[in-house]
Amino acid sequence: MSTNLLNLFSKATDATATEQGFHYQKLKTLKTWLENRIAGKDELIFCDTDDDIVQRDTAAGATKFRQVKLYSTNFSFSTDEVTKSLANFFMLYTQGEYLFEEVVFAFETNAGIAKETRGNDADLLREWAEHQGDLSDELLERCVTRVKQILDPYIADGYAKEKAKDHEGLFLKAKNLYERLPDDFWRSFVKSVRWEFDVIPRDTAIPQLTAEIAQLIGQLPLPVNTKQVSSYIADLHWEIVQRTIDKDPERRVLSNGLLDYLILHHGDKESHWYAALFDKWSADPKVGRFHVGSFLEVVSATRHCRWNLIETGHAPLWLEVMQQFIRLPDIPIPFKRKAIYEYLFLKMQAARAKGEADASMAADAPLVVEYFEHLEERHELADIEEDISFLQIVTAESKITEGFADDAAIEAWTEKLRSSINTHLNNARDVNEHCLMLEMKGTALMSLRHGMHDIEKVKAAMDIFRQIVPLLPSANHYTISLLSELLKQMADVYRLLGEKFENMVDEIERFRLEIAMAAPETDRRLKAAKDLVQSGATLLAAGGTRNFLRALTIFHKVVEVWRMQETMDAHVLALLGIGQVYHALGANFAGKYYALCAIWSAWHTGDEKVMAKLGDCYGMVFHADYLQGAWFSALGEYLPYMNYQKELKNGGHLTDDRVIKNFLDLVLILESAEKVHPDLVHLINDYKTRLGDLYTKEMAYLVEPLQAHLKATEDHRSFVVERVMDAPFNDAGAERFIRFKMLGPTWEIRFQNDHVMTAIAEEFAAVLQVILCEIGRSGKDIALPEKTICINIEQCDGQMEWPVLEGEIWTLRIPAADKHEPGTIRMHYAGVGNHVRSILSEISLLPKDEVETFYLSLLKERQMGQKALSVTSYQRAYFQAMDEEIFDLLARRHFSQVPGRFDHPLIDTLAVTA
Repeated sequence: MSTNLLNLFSKATDATATEQGFHYQKLKTLKTWLENRIAGKDELIFCDTDDDIVQRDTAAGATKFRQVKLYSTNFSFSTDEVTKSLANFFMLYTQGEYLFEEVVFAFETNAGIAKETRGNDADLLREWAEHQGDLSDELLERCVTRVKQILDPYIADGYAKEKAKDHEGLFLKAKNLYERLPDDFWRSFVKSVRWEFDVIPRDTAIPQLTAEIAQLIGQLPLPVNTKQVSSYIADLHWEIVQRTIDKDPERRVLSNGLLDYLILHHGDKESHWYAALFDKWSADPKVGRFHVGSFLEVVSATRHCRWNLIETGHAPLWLEVMQQFIRLPDIPIPFKRKAIYEYLFLKMQAARAKGEADASMAADAPLVVEYFEHLEERHELADIEEDISFLQIVTAESKITEGFADDAAIEAWTEKLRSSINTHLNNARDVNEHCLMLEMKGTALMSLRHGMHDIEKVKAAMDIFRQIVPLLPSANHYTISLLSELLKQMADVYRLLGEKFENMVDEIERFRLEIAMAAPETDRRLKAAKDLVQSGATLLAAGGTRNFLRALTIFHKVVEVWRMQETMDAHVLALLGIGQVYHALGANFAGKYYALCAIWSAWHTGDEKVMAKLGDCYGMVFHADYLQGAWFSALGEYLPYMNYQKELKNGGHLTDDRVIKNFLDLVLILESAEKVHPDLVHLINDYKTRLGDLYTKEMAYLVEPLQAHLKATEDHRSFVVERVMDAPFNDAGAERFIRFKMLGPTWEIRFQNDHVMTAIAEEFAAVLQVILCEIGRSGKDIALPEKTICINIEQCDGQMEWPVLEGEIWTLRIPAADKHEPGTIRMHYAGVGNHVRSILSEISLLPKDEVETFYLSLLKERQMGQKALSVTSYQRAYFQAMDEEIFDLLARRHFSQVPGRFDHPLIDTLAVTA
């Protein structure tokens, strides 16, 4: 019969009946927790479960039960706390759960052992404590006998109390089992008991224990502020108390990961951020498929670990997760290269931190080969700096790990990288790219092996950097301040290397003096941009069409100033700001264009902090089509928006005001669909299924009230109409009509409703709206008639064709322009702008030459062309953000136009502009 049955006699152990005793137990727990973390011991600590403290190392198959007592009197075998603890230890020992583990039962107290008096067997307890772990046969037998003397009445008393109710005879069976326990069982139990008598006065036990804990906190392999040790102790003690009283036993556990989280979370904002990620990925490190948001947060955490926390032992977690990303079949090549870079860099740094070589590095050699096989597949040219750094660390590792990379391969990769830099330098698309590639060329020369002495390399690199200086006045998106800072760091390293490197320091400092006036220019421009932002915000707060139009010019200028690598996050925000202003003006396609440009810019930086704004960018694209009534497009756009928002903002659906607003707009679309267009009912139900728990559970508190309100609304059409600029679901059908009213005319743009033509036609609509807003901002009335201007757009191959007017319909033939070649795109947009100019000149009631002159003045004096063409073309940005699969997902072309489609009243959003 299993000894589990003996657990019937177990009784609840009493914690020390004082607040100090409770406090002492928790401090003992904290000390153990800290000692485990410092020693790297992967052990779980359970608070107040089977005992005061339970420590389990499942991998080692070891469990330790601890009774912790704070007392002012000493102990003997006649002390109740000793007898109760032994009884509790015995009952735990009989549990089958621990029979196959190495089990230790520890009685710990600040007190000592009492003097021998009649019947207390204090000398036996002292002898047992002094020889624990190495009991002689004779001493072992005496200890067994004494333990039996304690437990026999304990079992007898328990049976006597339960005898009358023992209808099934379980207590009797347990009592009989106890009486037949073999001697080996008793000997094994006694050997598992440990005694710890600290012999510290009660009044000094807690202060002494607290001081020991304070020292341990300073030894943690984590960033700890030594001035806040008492605050750490308070936070950790509070955590232990909360877990001790938690009703769920599974939550009464302390781990090394939890300790790291709490210590890191105690720090600055960056530590809070990292602590949350570490906690999240420690709990579930599995990667199912590629999500850019998840990938970017792991990249950020990996870098933070490499730079700041390499001693913590966190590296294995991030290495495991990054390996999973590398192996994903659906990971895009640029991201896979970044994953390889982060994985190997962290692995090398972790090995250096331990002061020993990592024997597994040679097995990663194929990853290095794969990285350089795809050298040209990167987010943007600035990422060449990572290629240079990666080649440096590969070269260093090759000297340590045999078989990692041979000299011939390194030389080939070096030449391939140099050739790539020269190719991009010779084919630079503009002066900004020219400056960047000169910087990359000089950096590569200084950092990589070129068969040159150090002083020769430095001189040659400075000569390359000097070629940047005369280009700076024309380079509005490049700043030399980052190069200046990089060179300062190099000079500092040379200084540390000793006197013989002083000539290299002199060369670097000589060049830094030459650019001393140019380097701070970025700061001055950024300060001016911040002042402009404040002015623009003031205008927006004032409200009104005229102020919105004035704010546009300000924000456009800000976008140009912030269009640099080190300020790309602000640049993306400025693009979104422009999009918001256009939306306020009713120019939804112009607003959508700038949101698409924000997506493009965020994606192509490759910077995780900038890409974290992708959710906001997609949210604005969704908002634009929602306002325009293009609800098929909006539904397609909400899916990537939802994914990015969840991935990049840890499920921000419940808190962010903008997220909630967009979700409410989505609810209106879904709950209105059947009344607006009955044929959509099955499609909408399928879409709700795609949203899953988000719609039915997570955000039900928003869905249900709106459902009830719409159900109670009699005039459903009016309720919807006042919230959008054109009829809802107006992008249904084989042919699509874009309609809006600005500066008098109603503009109606017709085109084939497919993926490519949507990009072409929306691009034209966006350019038209930008130009109309600039005309409105000027305050000049160019006398446009209040009638419908019908524009039919078709796709053509090759050159853009001149507009054709047949009756009342203009036909424009515009080519697809999915290219990122500045010269070609500028020509394309000049053609689109000429289409607009031609139409405006023809329909205006003013003389044509007057309209033409005014139009040219907008191009020259107000840089209207730069506002119509931002960081890339509409088509290019659209195709990247919205692939054809998303476009076709809802089969919009197979539904008829919404009944009463053209009855929706349009409002002239620029009627008051003077």
